[in-house]
Amino acid sequence: MDLKPREIIGQIEAKFNIKVAYMKVWDAIRKALKIVFGSLEGVLSNHKFVHGRCCVFNA
Repeated sequence: MDLKPREIIGQIEAKFNIKVAYMKVWDAIRKALKIVFGSLEGVLSNHKFVHGRCCVFNA
């Protein structure tokens, strides 16, 4: 995931002209990761975060 919550908020505000709370965006990111990877533990077992960026391990 390359987008940070603040970047997503900016895109939503620009496209839909509505304000979204930071925590709402963060919760949406967590839910999306859970749908894609099954759980937060599943995400962390296959990914490493370096300087706030996500890098995929070769499993």
